[in-house]
Amino acid sequence: MITLIRHAAAGDAPDDESRPLTASGRAAARRLAEFLKKNDALRGSEVWHSTLVRARETAEILAEHLGRKLTLKEVGGLAPDDPPGAFSRKLAGFRKDLIVVGHNPHLTTLASILIKGQSSMPAVVFDKCAAVALENYGQGNAGDWAVTWCISPELLPPGM
Repeated sequence: MITLIRHAAAGDAPDDESRPLTASGRAAARRLAEFLKKNDALRGSEVWHSTLVRARETAEILAEHLGRKLTLKEVGGLAPDDPPGAFSRKLAGFRKDLIVVGHNPHLTTLASILIKGQSSMPAVVFDKCAAVALENYGQGNAGDWAVTWCISPELLPPGM
């Protein structure tokens, strides 16, 4: 299973790469982590995140609140405008469970390539701090993946 998570809401900074999470973004990431922990929804021990501050901070909050050891790894190819096709080829034949924290439009296009084999129309759309789990039903190539579950912050139960 690969779980794709869009970073939480970010504030302003002199450049796009260094935009930190807002207080509400940090709260949304904590709520998502608590929900995923309560439902034992995340598989895998490694979190790949983009080089941008807001994705790293989202990954750190997930790791802190999930209550188990997660290895965080900064990975290239996950920035908003990076070519998703290149990243989908990185996942071809991938056999271990993985959590990926990234950005739009990259994640929406990546998910569409993995699910449908092409990206002309979105298969899923990622709100900030939304998570979509994909299961590999083939060799891990484009079109071999299917959505097993998804959650957006506004769908979380009150108090999470």
